[in-house]
Amino acid sequence: MKMAIATLAGLLLAGTYGASPAQAQWGPGYSTQTAPAPRYERRYGEPGYGSEMRERCAGLHRESENIRARMDREWNPLERSRMEGRLREVRNQEERDRCR
Repeated sequence: MKMAIATLAGLLLAGTYGASPAQAQWGPGYSTQTAPAPRYERRYGEPGYGSEMRERCAGLHRESENIRARMDREWNPLERSRMEGRLREVRNQEERDRCR
């Protein structure tokens, strides 16, 4: 009886330790040279790569359009010159941020 238990335990241990480390860790069918590639899952509702830049550029474009629309309605030369200065600042910021 003791011999049968020892033989059975030996076979179980030999099966566990006889497998390569990659197969023991990732299962059969995977290469022993490389690990499986992690899967990228897109999580909707979370900002993706580059979304902050798109938001910043969209905000700058929107601000420049608003300034241009206000300049079309403005007749006061002092106020127009102030708006032109702000429009120039927004355009420079767009160039620095490489917005299109």
